Amino acid sequence: MLNLFALNLSALKPSALKLSVLMSLMALTACANGPDGQSLEDSFAADPQLERSTPSPQPTETAAIPDAPELERLPPELPQYQPATWLETTELNGDRLRSRWQSDDPAEVIAEFYRGRLQGDNWQLDRDETEGETLQLAATGRINGQDWPLTVEIRPQNSETTGEDSTAEAENTTEIELTYPSSPSTLSQTDPEDNQTPQASPTPDNPAENPEPQATPSPPDQQPSQTTEFSDLDNVSDPLTPYVQDVAQLGILSPVQGDRFGPEEAMTRRDYARWLMQANNRFYADQSVQQLRQPRDSSEPAFQDMPRSHPDFAVVQGLAEAGIIPSPLSESPMSGNDTGSGATTALFRPDDPLLREDLLHWKVPLDVRRGLPDATVEAIEETWGFQDATRISAEALDAVLADFENGEHSNIRRVFGYTTLLQPKKPVTRAEAASSLWSFGYQDEVRSASDLIENEN
Repeated sequence: MLNLFALNLSALKPSALKLSVLMSLMALTACANGPDGQSLEDSFAADPQLERSTPSPQPTETAAIPDAPELERLPPELPQYQPATWLETTELNGDRLRSRWQSDDPAEVIAEFYRGRLQGDNWQLDRDETEGETLQLAATGRINGQDWPLTVEIRPQNSETTGEDSTAEAENTTEIELTYPSSPSTLSQTDPEDNQTPQASPTPDNPAENPEPQATPSPPDQQPSQTTEFSDLDNVSDPLTPYVQDVAQLGILSPVQGDRFGPEEAMTRRDYARWLMQANNRFYADQSVQQLRQPRDSSEPAFQDMPRSHPDFAVVQGLAEAGIIPSPLSESPMSGNDTGSGATTALFRPDDPLLREDLLHWKVPLDVRRGLPDATVEAIEETWGFQDATRISAEALDAVLADFENGEHSNIRRVFGYTTLLQPKKPVTRAEAASSLWSFGYQDEVRSASDLIENEN
């Protein structure tokens, strides 16, 4: 049968060639159902081994972590900017995690927060540079006796970087990317081939092996005691010295360690909440209707990271229930939470530094004691003249404007002096926080620490 294909077709005339092709096709058709036809079909069939082969899986650089909602909270040792919305967390090689967040605030404002927070928490800032529009920070912190590396990349997201069509209603956002070890314990893991002898843990018997002491927040099961005597008030800057000394005499302030006040150290949110409640109730000891109340034992915690077992639970919960500290209790159900602030409001972050706008947001309502005026960025620029008014969180604008209307009793004027830059995301020092508590009241109805001391004497 196959000999039909051995004809020398080039020797045939066109008419004979056509006839030959026609005869060949007829022969092939006739043999299609025969054994020779099956053999011919098999000769053109695909290799079954090739059909069974499958492509090799391609390795991926990262893998999404399951149960992602549980990762919306960063490790407590790491600074977290707020307000920001969690996007995703992925695993990297080397037991590292990469967490991505998004905020409506400008990149430089966020970078300013991380610079101040890292320095305030005694991290070593290894790199601070800009590549294109991306701000890059690299730092090393000491956690559980081990060095913990952290990199922060802050980049603006707009229609040019995302490739999305811009609209009149679209707003630019900023992406925050943090890369860090999955846990401090992974830093001590070594390659099995190294077969290195593990280092002995520091013990009281080996003081030379103990790491240098680091300034750390108060343990969650310990609440510093108040005192009126401090050994380092001479280190307070001259403009703030009289305010800090007066407030210290009221027995409101707590030391950072022993009898050391630490005037230039960063103020934590938990400590200021405690000072604020105690100061308010001290100033209004003769007016119970003006005092802040601690919650009932049956109160449901307002914050996920402030359980009833926390020593400052009663203080923070009381301020939240009074509406002084923003919490899920004070969020409007009609707001829709479009800005993503609810993701961070659920956490109080007690050991985070207190920011300037936090201080004003909490303190000014206790001065005014009535509804705050509706404020806009333009109103802040017209009254205070702040060049960075656009960097103030929308939630703090009303307090900033009300503080201006308090004239010479303004917290901003007393604590920060004359300035055209509020720097709302800058951490507050302990001396500045104490100075803000020197007086309570609005316009002509103001009580000061010096008045209390004079009346008691």
